[in-house]
This record gives sequence, structure tokens and C-alpha cells, in this order.
Amino acid sequence: MSIDAQSPPASAAAYLADPALPDPTRADVNYRVWCTRHPITAALIAGFIASIVITTSGLWFAGVGLPQVNWPITNARVFIPDVNPAAQFVIGYLFVVLVNGMIFALLYVVAVFPLLSRVIRTVSPLTNLLKAFIWSMVLSTVAAGWVTPYVYDPHNGAGVFSSGLGWKVIFAIYVGHTLYALNLAAFYNPVAPGRTPGLVSDAPALPAGRAAGTP
Repeated sequence: MSIDAQSPPASAAAYLADPALPDPTRADVNYRVWCTRHPITAALIAGFIASIVITTSGLWFAGVGLPQVNWPITNARVFIPDVNPAAQFVIGYLFVVLVNGMIFALLYVVAVFPLLSRVIRTVSPLTNLLKAFIWSMVLSTVAAGWVTPYVYDPHNGAGVFSSGLGWKVIFAIYVGHTLYALNLAAFYNPVAPGRTPGLVSDAPALPAGRAAGTP
């Protein structure tokens, strides 16, 4: 009996022939449907990635003329002020920035997104981005108006709404949180109930008891 090394096992062939297998060329659609069905997991993924982006971008701000915003060390100094900067960065990054970013994403998915959806009723990539942007503006305002002047630098002349640090610091805070919003919306981008984006079913779901093709 000969064995054809090029032929996949029968089980693999059957799996690949399954018509229900998601189309890999429509990864965007597949992911949007998946995150609609798994909002908590999607929130954690979105918060994790968005937190990495806001941290990295803050360190790169000097390259575009903005002050460097080192979120890990800035946060760690509140909890462990006497530890060396390297340890502050690692601890602040892993246990403050990433955890906070994921918590804020969870809060957005379970509370803020549903609340905003009562006003912005359309669920689409554009409106999902708008909702994430609104949430990021809330976080930015809290960061610039309270956390920075009264938690991070309470005695260093930050002033009202961080004005003592200069407009570039305030702008950098808002830019960083806008990048957070872009990634939050990219990785938590659900579809409207009863709709599958980009497919024939990109229309309201049929009423209960009716099948497709029936009048």
C-alpha cells in the first residue's frame, strides 16, 4: 500500500471541506462576529493591546516634538517610590498600566458601550470608534484634570488641569488616550444584533418563525 505524502488525513480534509468553516479572507468579519459573541474576552484582548500601544507611543512622543510620557514609571512611583527605575518600569507596566487598561476596557464593554448605544443607536465600525473615542476623552480628562496634578505630581507645580506642566503635556495625554481608543475600537468592534457585516445577512434578522426565502 502506497502512502501519498501530499494528501491530508481524512479528518483534516473533512474539516477543510466543512462549509461552516470561516473564510480566512474575511478575518475582519469573522473577528467582529466572534467578539460580539464573546464580549468579555474581546474586551480583555482590546484592553491588553490598547495598553501596549498607549505605553509604547508615550515613550516615542519625543520623536514628534511632544514630551515623553512614561506611564509605567509614573504610575509605579505612586506605589513604590523608592525602587530603582528599571523595577518601577517593569512593575508599573505589568501590574498597573496593563491591568488598568484591561479594567477600563471591561468597564467600557459592560457599561459605557451599552449606555452610549442608547444615544448612538447604530452599531458599525464608525460608531463603535466614536463610542470608544468618547470613552477615551473621559479617561483623558480624568488623567489631565485630576490624576496628573493631584496623584502623580501633587507638589511639583502641575497646577489646575496640569496647566503648570505646559500644553504639550496635556496634548500628549489626549493623544495617548486617542490611540488607546483606536485600538479599543479595532479589537472590540461588535456587529448589530441579528446582522453579519459584509455578508448577505447584513440586514435585520428575520422575525422568529420565518425562514429565508419565505414570504
